Amino acid sequence: MPDFLQHARVPTLHHLAVTNTAEREAEIQSWTKNKPVALVLPALFSEFERPVLPKILSTIARAPFVSQIIISVNGMTAEGLRQARKLCVQKLADKPFRLIWNDSPDTLAWRADLQKRGCLPYHPGKGTNIWTA
Repeated sequence: MPDFLQHARVPTLHHLAVTNTAEREAEIQSWTKNKPVALVLPALFSEFERPVLPKILSTIARAPFVSQIIISVNGMTAEGLRQARKLCVQKLADKPFRLIWNDSPDTLAWRADLQKRGCLPYHPGKGTNIWTA
């Protein structure tokens, strides 16, 4: 049976509705001085061509408690990787980031090797993107 216990500091919808946002952000910033936070963001390349993802990246760039962003992407070509990197540089400003190309030729080759060795086959999608990151 799953464990539904959540620490009071985990933001859930009911916590966000009744909290003092400035107080919560200050608390998070104090935690992250000694324990940097990396945000893992799963994405499809098509989302880089829509307006929402660029807005998300701009918002994350202003979040002082996020030390770096790891964007795990599939559905991308080599040209798409260049476009995604350019957008990240523009929108994330000086925030460090990493792009993981989940279906690059090299990545697909090592995934095939893992499958030969008994691992489960690769199933593209955002869930796999999170685990890869």
